[in-house]
Amino acid sequence: MNVLKERDEVKNVKSWGVAGYCWGAKIVTMASQEGTTFKAGAQTHPSLVDPEDANLVTIPQIVLLSKDENKEQCKAYENNVKVEKYFEAFDDQVHGWMSSMGDLENPRTREEYYRGYKLWSDFFAKYL
Repeated sequence: MNVLKERDEVKNVKSWGVAGYCWGAKIVTMASQEGTTFKAGAQTHPSLVDPEDANLVTIPQIVLLSKDENKEQCKAYENNVKVEKYFEAFDDQVHGWMSSMGDLENPRTREEYYRGYKLWSDFFAKYL
């Protein structure tokens, strides 16, 4: 399977974004560097955050943090991103609230879950 060939054959899609949760956010960072075919990246409750990696990011990023991420490390990463970006800390949400750890029976978690995906949607609508 040639992923790039398959991607290019999708009708009515002119550009692509990349998204990742937890360690998948590291993959987003790696896929957002010079030469990427993606137009924007989205990261939620990122792990494996390395502020130096942010210096290599070349496409707009949205990064949504939970209360459990290392704030200093994430702030340094944010400061090193030189392209358009949106960072927000969801200080009352646990790591994983937008994926497997999201307790959607909890009204507050459900509200923030939907708000997070709305932020992603609006971000991708702007940059793709």
